[in-house]
Amino acid sequence: MSHTYYMRSAFEKRASLIQSGIDYLKGLESCDCIVIRGTSGAVFGPMLAFAANRELAVIRKDKDDGHAGKWVESPAHVKNYLIVDDFVDSGATVFHIVAAMRKEHPDAQCVGVFQYERTKHFSQAEVIALVKNYQEIHSDIARKIRNQY
Repeated sequence: MSHTYYMRSAFEKRASLIQSGIDYLKGLESCDCIVIRGTSGAVFGPMLAFAANRELAVIRKDKDDGHAGKWVESPAHVKNYLIVDDFVDSGATVFHIVAAMRKEHPDAQCVGVFQYERTKHFSQAEVIALVKNYQEIHSDIARKIRNQY
């Protein structure tokens, strides 16, 4: 199996995934921005942002030298954002995104995580617990990540 199997899956199921994402957004009190990081987020995040009429923010990976020359490409104002990724494993992607968004938009709140390859999604409280847990387990890495942005 290729390492890009999730891309094929996301494209093949895009209509139902987009509907699932829109339904998930309807259950949130407020969300004005979809935030992604890396290829797995880029597979589905822009499609959902467009279909749901939400802004899109991109958190670049460590060695990604984009033409904008910024770690975070986002709209000027973000109040509440939803992280979109294929699935949450270690919590590193979520931690990177939350750390970058805190620096770029200090008042913005993460309202959840939509996992397009899983049926379980994360609420705002679960994201806070995940970030705290990641910080405790990987304190050295977490410090480097926070200093990176």
